[in-house]
Amino acid sequence: MDDTRLIRVGTLNCRNTANGWRRRRRVLLPQLAELDPDVIGLQELRRWPSQAGWINGALNARVGDSTPFDAQRTYKTGVFRFWEGIGVLSRLPIVERGWLDLQIHNRVATHVAVELPGGGVLDFYNTHLSSKTPEARTAQARLLLQWLAERAQNPQVLVGDFNARPGEPAIGLLTERLRSAHTVVHGREPDK
Repeated sequence: MDDTRLIRVGTLNCRNTANGWRRRRRVLLPQLAELDPDVIGLQELRRWPSQAGWINGALNARVGDSTPFDAQRTYKTGVFRFWEGIGVLSRLPIVERGWLDLQIHNRVATHVAVELPGGGVLDFYNTHLSSKTPEARTAQARLLLQWLAERAQNPQVLVGDFNARPGEPAIGLLTERLRSAHTVVHGREPDK
């Protein structure tokens, strides 16, 4: 019998508390619950009060007796760590966690290894690249690819806010090693 099943992953930039977070979250939660992701990467998460904690608790209240989400958070480096970071919510068992300092503009990446229902492990990575310059994003993409290469034995998914348009060097570098899910499904990259 084949125990494999489709794994649903997602990514969402929460934009911290910008753009009317209190109003947006009322729309966001029902949509996230309907999508029913197994693992989701979140970017621009406010640290105090904990946006990741709020989303995690609200989603778990919606799923009820179903498998709850586990939240893993990683905050920016330097003084920015007091303000925001990124996170991963997973309904699959997390068997390993890690993070990477992207060394430019206080940005980080995070990793969780999750146990797959049919056996095996999926390495799920989440990041938020610099919004400053293409050169900074390209340097950060190189660091990410080196990090992913250390665990190349497992299937890998990288999500996040890359702050880059298709055709930018960082995206070109990443797609030398990884396939874009958007391109696989739609035949092209999105406009932005």
